[in-house]
Amino acid sequence: MLRNVIRRLLVLLAFGIFFCYCNVYADICDAADIQRLKEISKNVDVDYEYIELEQSEISDVNEDTEEGTILGVIDTYYVYISNLSNELYISVDGTNYYYDSVQDGILTIVHNSGLVEISVYSVNCFGEKLYSFTLNLPKFNKYSLTVECDQLKNLNLDICDKWYQGSLDDATFYNKIDKYLNLDEDPGMMNNIVNFLKKYYLFIIVGIVGLIIVAVIFLIHRKRSVLE
Repeated sequence: MLRNVIRRLLVLLAFGIFFCYCNVYADICDAADIQRLKEISKNVDVDYEYIELEQSEISDVNEDTEEGTILGVIDTYYVYISNLSNELYISVDGTNYYYDSVQDGILTIVHNSGLVEISVYSVNCFGEKLYSFTLNLPKFNKYSLTVECDQLKNLNLDICDKWYQGSLDDATFYNKIDKYLNLDEDPGMMNNIVNFLKKYYLFIIVGIVGLIIVAVIFLIHRKRSVLE
């Protein structure tokens, strides 16, 4: 009796091991499968769009400063992922997105500016990583929306460019703006010369006439000396 029970247990154990092995094997892909999936993964396309907000939508995040009004950071993008196969899933900065999140052929993710790590994995094949790359979402320059930049837009200042990527804070921005304003108000060397001539032109004319008279008298005197 005991032998029969042990025999049955061994048979059940053998069947269990067999089925577990089959399930594991189903998730194991050979080199050809992985290569095929890698080719599919390279068709995944990524694009992005900056989320433009109207002035009225961001008025509630304005921050009053001593120098002026600075708009709050508006630094968000739509990241569009297309050509995603149901055999693949996407990992964006460690968060996984599957085919069932795709709408109208596009997976849409909201992400802030900066570097975005994107990897493409196989749904099967033990989650084999097939393809990865880094997307750089440029930082939006909030100072481009200031009144100062609007007033100086004809100068095409780099610090007023929407996608200016330099280091910029309130103090740096307003110091540079003040320099541009001072340069604009500076009459310049040429204007200084013109103003000087306008102010002292009578003295200058008298001086020039005087020099001419002295030169003429000198030449006449010299000529007479030679003749004598």
